[in-house]
Amino acid sequence: MSEKIIIVDSNDALLGAKERSLLRLDDIYRVSALWIFDSQKRVLLAKRALVKKHYPGKWGAAVVGMNAAGETYEETIRREAMEEVGLNLSESDLKIGPIEHIKDEYEHFTQWYWVTVDCSEDTFLIDPQEVDQVKWFTRDEVFAMYADSPENFVPSFRPSFDVL
Repeated sequence: MSEKIIIVDSNDALLGAKERSLLRLDDIYRVSALWIFDSQKRVLLAKRALVKKHYPGKWGAAVVGMNAAGETYEETIRREAMEEVGLNLSESDLKIGPIEHIKDEYEHFTQWYWVTVDCSEDTFLIDPQEVDQVKWFTRDEVFAMYADSPENFVPSFRPSFDVL
């Protein structure tokens, strides 16, 4: 049996939960996502693991995960930060951002968070089933990479990055 994922309606109201393996393209679910910055204003991007079902090998926010049944957006991002990059976050570490209703190949509500962390890339303990690599970038480097090869990023990357 796979993990149960929160299913919502088009207003982000809870409808129930469904096993991850049974999700359909018309299901709307919740996602928590985290932008990680350092004091130099660089952003940590994660390249998704090649084994991921959604957008393998694409660059995106440092931490992203579907909300499991019974979890709040915040509980999900704290769990995912530990699982994906080994980052133990307290409630006071997180800055809450907007919730976006994203409709691309999949439809979901994404609650954005921000955190500032000063450490090297090799400090992060990445889960190879979730993340292929993490790397610090300046905003200008990110925009140049995106302009040159937008296909290397998850579809929702640009509008989400633009709100920063």
